[in-house]
Amino acid sequence: MRLRRRSVLKFMSYGAAGMAAVGLRPRTASAKKSTLIERDVCVIGGGSSGTFTAVSLRDAGKSVVVLERKQRLGGHTETLNDPTTHIPVDIGVEVLHDLPVVNDYFARFGVPLLAISTGSLGGQQANVDFRTGHVPSNYNPPSQAEVNQALGFYFGYLQQLKATYYDLDSGFDLPTPIPPDLLLPFADFVTKYSLGALVPTAFAFGQGLGNILSMPTVYVLKLFSAQVLSSLFAGKFLLCPTGNSTIYEKATQFLGEDVVFGAEVERVQRHAKGVTVHVNTPDGRVVIQAKKLVVTCPPTLSNLRNFDLDGLEAWTFGRWRSNFYWTGLLRLEGVPAGLTVANVGRDTLYNLPPLPGTYGLNPTPVPGLWKVKYGSGEFVEDCEVQERIVNDVRRLSDPTFFPHHPKVLEFTEFSAHVPFEMRVSSQEIANGFYTTLGSLQGRNHTYYNGAAFHVHDSSLLWQFSKNHVLPMILT
Repeated sequence: MRLRRRSVLKFMSYGAAGMAAVGLRPRTASAKKSTLIERDVCVIGGGSSGTFTAVSLRDAGKSVVVLERKQRLGGHTETLNDPTTHIPVDIGVEVLHDLPVVNDYFARFGVPLLAISTGSLGGQQANVDFRTGHVPSNYNPPSQAEVNQALGFYFGYLQQLKATYYDLDSGFDLPTPIPPDLLLPFADFVTKYSLGALVPTAFAFGQGLGNILSMPTVYVLKLFSAQVLSSLFAGKFLLCPTGNSTIYEKATQFLGEDVVFGAEVERVQRHAKGVTVHVNTPDGRVVIQAKKLVVTCPPTLSNLRNFDLDGLEAWTFGRWRSNFYWTGLLRLEGVPAGLTVANVGRDTLYNLPPLPGTYGLNPTPVPGLWKVKYGSGEFVEDCEVQERIVNDVRRLSDPTFFPHHPKVLEFTEFSAHVPFEMRVSSQEIANGFYTTLGSLQGRNHTYYNGAAFHVHDSSLLWQFSKNHVLPMILT
């Protein structure tokens, strides 16, 4: 396999040009007129995990209600249908893995999937230090042979880890004792196994992890995973030609009034007979009585502040730390058509760009429209992130790539994925944090799903839901 960094970045921005788009407008669902809703299961959060869980439970004959704060399902999956070209452009979740659970889910709703090949992705890439706006004179990326060798060793390591201990693609059921390699800062893991050549590629796929070099290795290995490498080596990912949000539009139609949009959870009480959830909706207050509760939003103390958390739940969820991640679409002037602009560090380890900062700009099939991603280890207001992105683009001035001064004409879309990548320290992992976290499944009639319990990868989250979370709920 010949894998170029620009191909990696292209995958993060790929869209299906020339395919017919569907109108994906958020459906305004209202709560039932009755103030009381009785269901087998109440699902809080209508993102990737919440929607899949609700659909699967309905298919299994269970009654459900989904409480979603926004006016649409899909979470981090967002699709812009360009009004001029009618081309759908995905941000957030952009590609999927060729797994049975993915194909079955889309086939269940009659939604098409398109295989895209790494070999079909080309185009020019500018490696620019966004702090200066110029290509670093001393930038010396690893050779393709070095990258391929490092990726091969890395994939072999993941396979050996799976054979010896457990499969990182299946969840956080970590072995005891935990392999010491998984607790190393990723920079030390890379040094130990001479894997420096793969760091830029891992960084490109790990956007949102923040400073991956300081992260416990287990988190990097889960996101830049065996499945990601399998898809790369097979030369194939999947995308939906009508936009990845199509699956959520279909799910919205299927779930109907079992979805309450604009839902703000005011109080959650767990008791002997199940759970009672008090909700404020655009149509008034609603009380939900359910036998079981599924929480799919990030389980932070802030998000769960209206829950009747017991001591173990509060202690566990209070351990989380997170990164912060933003994505959007920009209309640009002065950037050559089709050009990928990757942010690289002139004087940093492995030439990774310092964060907080812009990861880069990726072209879309829509003329003049680029994707942008921004990451930070600390919270930043949305308006400040936008201002920084505008200044980063304005600073681009290397004459080789930018003969005309670039500027941002508008933000067509902008989305804050915060908090992102819930994590704890290596010491807390070693002390059994994930064993304690797993013990909360079913406690107080409550079950948990989502990226905090596995990984930011919709395909693997659906697989995790099917194989691990749903069997517990349905027992």
